[in-house]
Amino acid sequence: MGLDTLNIISQELSARACIETGFTMGLDTLNIISQGLEHLRVTFQSTSPAGVLTLNSIEELQMHPLQSIHTLTLALNNNNVGDDGARALSLLKDAPSLHTLTLRLNNNNVGGDGARALSLLKDAPSLHTLTLRLNNNNVGDDGARALSLLKDAPSLHTLTLWLNNNNVGGDGARALSLLKDAPSLHTLTLRLDNNNVGGDGARALSLLKDAPSLHTLTLDLDNNNVGGDGARALSLLKDAPSLHTLTLWLDNNNVGDDGARALSLLKDAPSLHTLTLWLRNNNVGGDGARALSLLKDAPSLHTLTLRLDNNNVGDDGAGALSLLKDAPSLHTLTLRLDNNNVGDDGARALSLLKDAPSLHTLTLDLDNNNVGGDGARALSLLKDAPSLHTLTLWLYNNNVGDDGARALSLLKDAPSLHTLKLRLDKNNVGGDGARALSLLKDAPSLHTLTLDLDNNNVGDDGARALSLLKDAPSLHTLRLWLRNNNVGGDGARALSLLKDAPSLHTLRLWLRNNNVGGDGARALSLLKDAPSLHTLTLDLGNNNVGDDGARALSLLKDAPSLHTLTLDLDNNNVGDNGARALSLLKDAPSLRTLKLGLYKNNLGGDGARALSLLKDAPSLHTLALGLDSNNVGDDGARALSLLKDASSLHTLALGLNNNNVGGDGARALSLLKDAPSLHAQLFM
Repeated sequence: MGLDTLNIISQELSARACIETGFTMGLDTLNIISQGLEHLRVTFQSTSPAGVLTLNSIEELQMHPLQSIHTLTLALNNNNVGDDGARALSLLKDAPSLHTLTLRLNNNNVGGDGARALSLLKDAPSLHTLTLRLNNNNVGDDGARALSLLKDAPSLHTLTLWLNNNNVGGDGARALSLLKDAPSLHTLTLRLDNNNVGGDGARALSLLKDAPSLHTLTLDLDNNNVGGDGARALSLLKDAPSLHTLTLWLDNNNVGDDGARALSLLKDAPSLHTLTLWLRNNNVGGDGARALSLLKDAPSLHTLTLRLDNNNVGDDGAGALSLLKDAPSLHTLTLRLDNNNVGDDGARALSLLKDAPSLHTLTLDLDNNNVGGDGARALSLLKDAPSLHTLTLWLYNNNVGDDGARALSLLKDAPSLHTLKLRLDKNNVGGDGARALSLLKDAPSLHTLTLDLDNNNVGDDGARALSLLKDAPSLHTLRLWLRNNNVGGDGARALSLLKDAPSLHTLRLWLRNNNVGGDGARALSLLKDAPSLHTLTLDLGNNNVGDDGARALSLLKDAPSLHTLTLDLDNNNVGDNGARALSLLKDAPSLRTLKLGLYKNNLGGDGARALSLLKDAPSLHTLALGLDSNNVGDDGARALSLLKDASSLHTLALGLNNNNVGGDGARALSLLKDAPSLHAQLFM
């Protein structure tokens, strides 16, 4: 058989571990992803001509230049690689066919010398895409200066450098600006979060505008004391001749209104079509928002994201931002205005975005503001946006109430709307509001609906009303968040009627911290009869489900199309009998992915032994068992080690914290690493 890509994955692999791999000489892609395991053995049997690559240490890369590899990922985070290891990794420059390289070296004591060594990767003859993740090291200005030499890589067109928390200052930023001289570079990402770049460094980085081929630039300068002067300098990126996509992360930089005013000049970038500005916590007020609204005059801009959380934009600023409706080409707009003293007047102003002629995708984040029923009524006018097909409204922790929910239900009349997300967590929405929102079933084109009603008082009546969403003719994906809502067995019984939704294939119900009980769980098991359902999530944590409820939920094995199931039964008095019942999910004919959350129940060794039978599931390839805070013990661990014999399983996550597992159990579980095709993660 032929193999194009091999992933070697471990959560605990040390940088100098022994890896034994069998591979075909035609192997195209090798990924080694490791965070600690002392010995990992991955074997591949092939009938085609095969070679064996053995790496006993990073240094052995010198003897094994990966002749046939063109794409390599080495994830060695948290491994004490240091400058010596970085020096060894620089030998990858001699791989003759290597064109795509990712080195993840976060938290590794790599300093300036190590960065200097890694800069030698510029001599890799075929390298065109390079990602270096060096967060939380000690690269400093000298290391940044060395890394700027990557500009001399002859074929390099895409470069990503992560240098968060590295003592890079203005001098280092000045050095990195020399990347503008890379002849073929068209895509550059520089992450410099939590350094000390300052206004001078921002001024230097603005010289990237002179990169002749650069069309996509991401600069992460969060937490860098950039200030208004730095923002003014960065606005010069408007003069980059080919730049069409720009992302600037400037959170926590004291940019202020003057900086926002400067950044609005990006409207003059001739080719810019996609702009993302993160300006959280920056003392941007109404004047700054007014300035940013001038981005409407960018001639080619079609996608705009403005993150202005935790400023003081207010109603005046929201009114100004509504002028973005006049952007001639704008089709996708995200405005994040969380915690900005926006009230009903601001919401009323933002509803004018309905008049944007080309707008088809809109996200408004108004969490933690002062929007009430009147503001929600105004926002419902977005239904009149002629091209709008995707709408996300985040209104967490406002005071929308039932009247506001009633108004928002009018969004059903949006002629083109197919995807709607309403976040109404903590808004005093009760049964009447839920009843109103159920009218969204009448939206003619709606196929994807997310309703977040956590922490309201919907109750059984509201759940009963929401079950009417089953009558939505085109609905195929439904997410209902109903945590902390006084939903009991009757409400769960009503929600089980969603099984009758004709097109529903994906259903996620979050019912944590209600009082569903065994009867409610029994009712929800009827979702097995949904004819098209292939993906189901039930979060029933803290609901007193018990063994009877677990027994009922095991009937989900009979769902004909179900391939992905998540059951969260944390803190539900489920014991060994319940676990025994849940093990019957192994008989689900199409089930490929199963996640069982059984944290803080009453499982012992017998329950773990029962769950080990999931190894016999014929199609199961991904299994996550969250068994923390039970009493599985060594016997249970020994039983769970039998999962190594699962014929189809390739990914396993076991949570066994606080389970009285001792040395014998740990020894048994270590056998999982010998399973030939299994990637096992153990949390103990």
